[in-house]
Amino acid sequence: MFFGKNDKEEVKSSETARLLNLLFDKKLGRFESKAVSIVREIEGARLSFERACNAFEVLDAEPYAEGVYSDNIKSIKGQKVPYAKTLKRTMGEMVLHADAPNAYAKYNAILSNIERTTTEVLKANSNFKVVMYCYSNYLGSLKGSFATIERLREALRHELRSREREFSEYTVLNGHISHLNMHTRELDSIGKGVELLKHKLSSGAKATLEKEEAELSEALSQKASELAAMAGQVSSASGEINSLAIPLEKPSRGFDHMGVRKKQLHLIIEDPARAIANEADYEEFISMVRELMGSVEKGTINVKSRGETIAAATALVDSGLYEKIHALRALQHRKSALEGEARALERRLDELKAERKELERSEKEIALMEEKRVETAKARKADMAAIEQLFFSYYRKQVSLTG
Repeated sequence: MFFGKNDKEEVKSSETARLLNLLFDKKLGRFESKAVSIVREIEGARLSFERACNAFEVLDAEPYAEGVYSDNIKSIKGQKVPYAKTLKRTMGEMVLHADAPNAYAKYNAILSNIERTTTEVLKANSNFKVVMYCYSNYLGSLKGSFATIERLREALRHELRSREREFSEYTVLNGHISHLNMHTRELDSIGKGVELLKHKLSSGAKATLEKEEAELSEALSQKASELAAMAGQVSSASGEINSLAIPLEKPSRGFDHMGVRKKQLHLIIEDPARAIANEADYEEFISMVRELMGSVEKGTINVKSRGETIAAATALVDSGLYEKIHALRALQHRKSALEGEARALERRLDELKAERKELERSEKEIALMEEKRVETAKARKADMAAIEQLFFSYYRKQVSLTG
């Protein structure tokens, strides 16, 4: 800062990696020009190696046979061409270029490719060592060009090692940039998550649910009162019907013992509402009760009080029982309908409670995400401060990160 002027360059946080690679390449100095020269020489040595492979492949010379069984000479001759082709193919597969963010990473990748190729060549030599022995006098060009490649490989390794300190600095700063990018992505993800959850709550959904829940609870309470009243009416109507039939229970059993009938009177007496399904059933039932009265009057059925039994039978016949049963069924039907309505209200109320709990979970989740956002923002700010300091420490570059 000079006379109040800020000399720091504003850099977007998304541009820090690009800036780092530019400054790193600049700090490497003549490294890239040296590496380019080495790789160019390696390319030339590879061409020499491949020419030597071609020459050896078409070589028409007898192998050195001292110490070798004569039967193996033909086999050794047969392995010469595969050996030459293997070497040429292996060397041809060596990649001397790489896509990388900076020169150091590029030539480090190229070095790995060269190491892989030289290792494969040595494996081929091991697999064809008899050929190498018997044709050793003709492998001078191959050995020379391969030795050049190995020497240049080590020269490239030396150049990379000479920049290890710079690369270590780069690695430290790049690690902070990776953390910054990670925290940036986390903040973006948290922001989208909070926005989505808030959208669910922004329309007053919770208040609407609570209002509907209260209304349903009130409706369900009223429905329960209606059900209780209806249950009382059903019980009363059922009790009235049973009270008319119960006095004839014992006499009806005596009546049923007197003869064989398709229907047993005492079974109807036990539950008239269930046994009398229609008017025909009712007429048949009344006819059986009248027969019972006749039998009591004649004394063919023993009863405790003939007068009371006849009076009870008369009261049952004259009571309009069928209408009472019909009325009871109407009450039972209404009660079933009310129970169905109550169950529907309960299901909807359960749904509302589940929706409200989901909204409450969303509120808690928002609170947790907001806490996480604050923590992540602090960590990101610390990353930015560290990056600014390291840019100056390593590259004498004053930056102010934004965004």
